[in-house]
Amino acid sequence: SAKDSDIPVTQYSMKPVELVGMLKIDFLGLKTLTSIQMCVDAVEERVGTKIDWINLPLDDIKTFELLNQGKTLGVFQIETGGMQELARDLHLDRFEEILAVTSLYRPGPMDMIPSFINRKHGREPIEISHPWMDEILQETYGIMVYQEHVLSIASKLANYSLGEADILRRAMGKKEADKMAEQRQKFRLGCLDNGIEEVVSMAIFDKMEKFAAYGFNKSHAAAYGYLTYVTAFLKAHYPKDWMAALMTCDSHDISKIAKLVGECQSMGISLLSPDLNESNKNFFAAVDGIRFAMGGIKGLGEGVVETILQERKARGPFKSLYDFLNRMDLKKVGKKSIELMVDAGCFGFTNWTKDELRTSIDPLYETISKEKKEASLGFLNLFAAKEDVDPRFLTPPKVLKKTSEMEELFKQKELLGFFLTGHPLDHFKEVLLRSGSMPLSHGEGEDSIFRAAFLVEEIKTRFASKSQKKFAILTVSDREERVELPVWPELFEKKGEHLFENRLYLGVVEAQGKEEGRKLSCLWLEELTRVDDAILNECDREFDRAKSRSEFRKKEKPPEKKKEEIIVVEPLKIKGDLGRMRMSQILALKKLFRSHPGKRPVFLSFQVEGKEKALLSISETWGVDPSPQLIEKIKSLQFEVG
Repeated sequence: SAKDSDIPVTQYSMKPVELVGMLKIDFLGLKTLTSIQMCVDAVEERVGTKIDWINLPLDDIKTFELLNQGKTLGVFQIETGGMQELARDLHLDRFEEILAVTSLYRPGPMDMIPSFINRKHGREPIEISHPWMDEILQETYGIMVYQEHVLSIASKLANYSLGEADILRRAMGKKEADKMAEQRQKFRLGCLDNGIEEVVSMAIFDKMEKFAAYGFNKSHAAAYGYLTYVTAFLKAHYPKDWMAALMTCDSHDISKIAKLVGECQSMGISLLSPDLNESNKNFFAAVDGIRFAMGGIKGLGEGVVETILQERKARGPFKSLYDFLNRMDLKKVGKKSIELMVDAGCFGFTNWTKDELRTSIDPLYETISKEKKEASLGFLNLFAAKEDVDPRFLTPPKVLKKTSEMEELFKQKELLGFFLTGHPLDHFKEVLLRSGSMPLSHGEGEDSIFRAAFLVEEIKTRFASKSQKKFAILTVSDREERVELPVWPELFEKKGEHLFENRLYLGVVEAQGKEEGRKLSCLWLEELTRVDDAILNECDREFDRAKSRSEFRKKEKPPEKKKEEIIVVEPLKIKGDLGRMRMSQILALKKLFRSHPGKRPVFLSFQVEGKEKALLSISETWGVDPSPQLIEKIKSLQFEVG
């Protein structure tokens, strides 16, 4: 059965399914579509604007400005640093360019990106093999990007029907040698019928064949590219609603939420604590920022949230903790749920402190539970028939023990997944300034050594496979980043017993690699609360040692050999009938090769009844320049070329 369903499911491999004549369809579910619909619905509810996101104008200036500034976190397909850099370098100004860059930014076609950028900005000439291809490749500056380019070129230059062109595309993509030989001949003859010389047509065929290995389907690129455009449009015009929709869809992933919160901060959007009178089940755009979802509070059940929202909708906002308990069915909303809501900040509208609210929960809960029970038995309460509040609950109670601000922050993180109203590192600003501490994202894109302050969220201990020494993989975070930070055996042996979760540390960190491949490691650390002048001096010494070691390694590292440029050239294949071939023909061939030297490799195929029996590579001895004159002379010797 399918997951979470009673529907029976049977699986078959796709090839046999196609062979028996059945239709195979791939259905792809995208969370992005849910985010878009959430955002569109929220905008309509909030400001009354109905966004027809299926038919957006494709020339919106604000959308392209956002893309070209690299502000693409939360924009479909182009969130990575590499894509952000590409968008900035290219300076997107047409929808078609979104399709092109998302199709090129993959292994294989990535090599074309510098040329694509240079051609757009006029720094490199646009080279097109034949004038008839100009219209086909105009939008991509003469570079083949899509599989549809193969279809169009074959149709226009070689008189293929679109069905025949698709067979050519598939043969190229699957690298089927027999079919490719047939297609090469068909393409050559079709081009000759249109007056296109064989040398030109074969050069075009070679380019198409090389491209087909990684060509992207344009219809697929257009569908995905449109989602890129829509998400950029929503972020540019309705940033709060869009970021709220993303947070709702990623509410289960703390790392993603933390990144989205950081992006909101960079955009000047505040994330507001959950509020009993404003929050909904999901995140939503409020006047002052994005209101945290009540459904995002850990431990608060969906049923409790639904009960609260129904009561609020039926009888209006809550006035106080007393009013809330008085109106709630306490069998559905228990004391634990109320404590969670207080800790999460849901009762901020009362202007009572969290400690005052916590102190009030027990006496209030007991009193109101008793009153509700007595009312069900027919007893009347002094305040039951009036709107008055029991005077005992009008003023906040006296608090005997206050919760520290640091404790409040950690409770907040426990319930909401991250620090919302501040960060524990904010309490150590002076120490961080004196230590020269940098964010964990510092040095991104290059190898570097730096000092950083961070919170240890999780500790996983491991044993080295060879030495069997213990080390740790820490999950650490600061205000912007959440990353893995290994503490290797030598350091773990010294500091392992001082490592604890939910503690703050100052460390010397080494970063290596770029973007997604970037890796950090910890070279020294000390608990932040213990940092004094002596420890700051120790930190400086370790930092200097690490920098020296790093510089020494760079000097000792042998210079990288310059990579040779490898040009893939289609070999010139010459076919001869083995039964009719004479030594004089071979000697004449040898003479021709010597008189037309070049870089094109040569293969001699010995055929019997049209089938290849042997293939001889003579490229180690000769390479040729396959001019039309040479091709004609080879054919005159009763050999076939191609």
